[in-house]
Order: sequence, then C-alpha cells, then structure tokens
Amino acid sequence: MGLLRALVPSSRSVAPVRQVRRRSRTPHRDFVSARSGTRFPLYIGDPGLEHNEELQGTNWYGSPGTPGVAIEMMRDSHMRAAYALGTNPIRTGSWVVEPGGEDSESKKCAAALEWNLFQELNFDAFLEKLLYVHRDGFSLHEITSDYLQFPSEFAPSVGLGLKYTGFEHIPAWTVSRFDPSPRNNRQVKSIGHYVGDMTGVLEEHTLSMKNIFRFTMGQEGSEFRGFPTNRSCYGPWFLKLGYQTINSIKQDRFGIGIPYAKQPEAGPMGTQFTNDDDVASVNFALSEIRVNERGYINLPAGWDIGLLSFDTDMDTDLLQSIEFCNRDMFLTWGAGFASMGDTKFGSFALGKVHDKHHYLNNRAFCNSLEAALKFGCDGWGLATRFRDANFPGAQVPKIRVKELQSRDWLADLAELDKFVRNGMIPQYDALSAHIADVVEAPVPDAPFSEIIERNRQQAMQDKMAMSKNSEDGGDNKKKDDE
Repeated sequence: MGLLRALVPSSRSVAPVRQVRRRSRTPHRDFVSARSGTRFPLYIGDPGLEHNEELQGTNWYGSPGTPGVAIEMMRDSHMRAAYALGTNPIRTGSWVVEPGGEDSESKKCAAALEWNLFQELNFDAFLEKLLYVHRDGFSLHEITSDYLQFPSEFAPSVGLGLKYTGFEHIPAWTVSRFDPSPRNNRQVKSIGHYVGDMTGVLEEHTLSMKNIFRFTMGQEGSEFRGFPTNRSCYGPWFLKLGYQTINSIKQDRFGIGIPYAKQPEAGPMGTQFTNDDDVASVNFALSEIRVNERGYINLPAGWDIGLLSFDTDMDTDLLQSIEFCNRDMFLTWGAGFASMGDTKFGSFALGKVHDKHHYLNNRAFCNSLEAALKFGCDGWGLATRFRDANFPGAQVPKIRVKELQSRDWLADLAELDKFVRNGMIPQYDALSAHIADVVEAPVPDAPFSEIIERNRQQAMQDKMAMSKNSEDGGDNKKKDDE
C-alpha cells in the first residue's frame, strides 16, 4: 500500500478557506443537548462515523475551489458508468402522482400536483441533482413557490393556489455545516452556506431549512451528511489508480524495451575511435526509435549493462486486478452484470441473477426517495406542503416512479402471456395499452378489444373462404374424373 500511496497523486488534503466572513447570528455548537420525542436524550452533532479522516466532511464532497474525493472519483470511466447504471433507470422511469384516497378532492389534488411538477417545471433536472446523494451523501434544493392562479380543472377550493415555481440546487461543496433542530435532532434547522464574490472572498451565511428540501442517503442519527453509494467504491477505485500506474510503467519498460548502443573499445594508448559528434549522432538515432526522447542507454566501453527480466509465471496479472476493481465498483451499485464479459470468469446465468439484484436495488432506493418527496426529511415534503396549502381536506398524494428500465420487461411479459392464456388474468384494454407503453410500441386509436374482435372475425372469414375453396376444388376434380 505504501507503493500505491507513492504512485497515486494525493488529493485527500483540502486547503482551508483563507478568508471567510461569518454572518451567522446563531452560534454553531458541535454538541447540543436535545430530545427527539423519546424518553432519553440522544447524541447529536457530528457522530464521526467516517473512520478514514482523509474522507471526512468536506474532504469527501469538497469546498469552494477544492473538489473533493467524490468528484475526483467520477472522472473514472467505470465509476461514471456504474453511477449511470444506478441513476438512469430512475430518471427514465415513468413518474406519476397518485391520489392518496378515492375521494374527488384527493384525486383533484394529485392531478394538480402532477400538472405543477411535470408540466410546469423541469422535474428531470431536479431529479438529476437529487440523485447526487449517491455521490455526495446528501442533496439540497431551495424550493421556490408563489400563490398563483391555477387552471380551472385544478383550481383549489381556497382560491389562489400555492404553486412550485423552481428547484434551485445547493451544491454540497458550498455547505459548511448542519445545525440540528432543538426539537428533533434528526432534522436540520439551518445550514451554513458559502457565498463567494469575484475577489475570491467567501462569506458564510446561515440559511433556514424552511424552504430547503433535503434528502440524505442512509442517515443515521444526526449524521446529516449521509452514507453515499460511491463511498463503498472508494477502496477498489483507489487500488485501481495504483494498478493502472504500475501497469503503465510495466508496459513502458518491458513492452517496448530500452534501445542501447555500446561504444567501441579504446585503441592502443587510449586512442578513442569515437568523438562527441559520433556520440551525439548515435544518441539522436536511439531517441528516434521510440516516443520517449530520453528512453535509451548509451553504454561506455567496458561496461556490460543489461535489463533484468521477470519470469512470466511469477508476474502478476495487473489487467485482471484492474478488472476486479471495476467489478467491485459495479457490484456496489448492484450492476455486477456489467463486468461479466470483461474478465476470465464471466457467466451469463450469473449476469441474469445480478440483473434482478440491480432492479431490487433501484426499487428499494426509490421507496426511500418517494417517502422523502412525500413527507420530507425535515418536517415537510413536496406532497404534504402542496396538500396543506391547496387541498387541506384531501389525502396526501404519492409521487411515484413506475416501469424502472432496469427491470427485464421481456421476461416479465413472457410470464404475463402465460397468465393471460390460462385465464388467470383477463385481457383488457388498459393491460394491452400498458404493455404497448412498456415496449415503446405505438398504441392504436381504436380500443384493443375492438381490434381483437375484428382480427378474430377476419380469421374466421379467412378460414371459411379456405374451406369453400377446398370444397370447390374437390367438386371440379370429381367432374373431371367422370
């Protein structure tokens, strides 16, 4: 590990901010005594759950002018691919708002929220930044809103409705601290936020969480920074950097070779057969053999210098070690199938098992995300605030994602076909339309039941026509025989 630390450029140390002016009127305390609705006091402040000091806090997610390890890891191609495999299925899924109840008020509330989020705002951009919890551990957005006029079909009964007007992302590397709520230590009261100007001077402001939506991944107690998915990828990523450096040196030293020229021996009385011009010409010729201009050796007379060779049986397979690191990063994201064909031990059957694990991993994360969108992490959520302001008599709607693209829909449709053929599931228009939407097939204008009935009648007519033609052919043959 000492060699790896010497080879890999160290970016763990984060330079402190030189000029910071604090404008917070609320003193920050690392340890606060508070209760959280329980019968015993809970420890709050910084729990210090990160065992590696080089990855704690801003060393991980960064600070203004100093990118953290989390951002550095995303420069790796396989790390970026693993991140995409875990987040893209969620972004490309079908996001809907379901009513919390069967009454008309709840249905109207869900329709109004769906219109506000998906038609009036760029929900995909909001979702993209929200999924940064996998990278940083937490994600913050300032939710802007205003009381505006709603369309007639969505108009609240209270008159002007509270409409969300924007999602303003607050980067993790601009956050200096989290201030826990004195009433509930698992919630955040305010955050410290760095704001800079053109001169490079930073000011630390205290922002209330009243309109800031927070989503923390794997929050434990008052650890508001969370436990991101990419943190578990740090080990294989760090080893991979060292392996790649060593492999590059190996390929340069042993793959290409080092050209050399041995000078002629000296003549009688020390007479030299070469001069400085000859040496310069030979060195120039050697330097032209390979790309590296200093990758050669000019041996003086009398010296016998060679290159140590290694037994291939004792050599380590660095490429396989690098692929093992890539595999571990994919496995962390539940996408082990992505590396099945890259190493010597690939397996199609095992890849199918990993495929199902990938779907379950995404589905479990979506459950946490949907709960946060509904209830929030700090006492309010998008759904609850919208319901309370516009439709107080309705049930809280559910913001959900369906049809995750990480699911093997072709296999599921094959199983569904068996249920339909056996009569266990009736074939109705909504089911057929759903199947067409899943496989991205065009949906006809006419109901599927009419198309099926029309096709059935056409098949019967074709069968009767074939039968009649067969009978006519038999009668003609009988007449010919007579």
